[in-house]
Amino acid sequence: MKNRQVAEAWGRNQFAQSNNMRSAGGSLFSYEMEIGRTNNGEKEALLVRGEDSYSQTTSCHVGLAVEVADITVKPRWSGGWAYFPK
Repeated sequence: MKNRQVAEAWGRNQFAQSNNMRSAGGSLFSYEMEIGRTNNGEKEALLVRGEDSYSQTTSCHVGLAVEVADITVKPRWSGGWAYFPK
């Protein structure tokens, strides 16, 4: 299965897996890092988690999550999350 298909399956709340990306329940993972989640029925693409940096591959996976997501979120420096609707 291709990574794009995994992201699309996440958008439909389906389980799917490729070599390094998976949709499990309401979450989307690149390797073991959560890059997407479902919150009150809306798909949220997580751009950054704390101070973690992404590999090139994970950056591509995040791009796929953004395409499918309803909302893009990233942490604020002061804590909490900043939400960016499409």
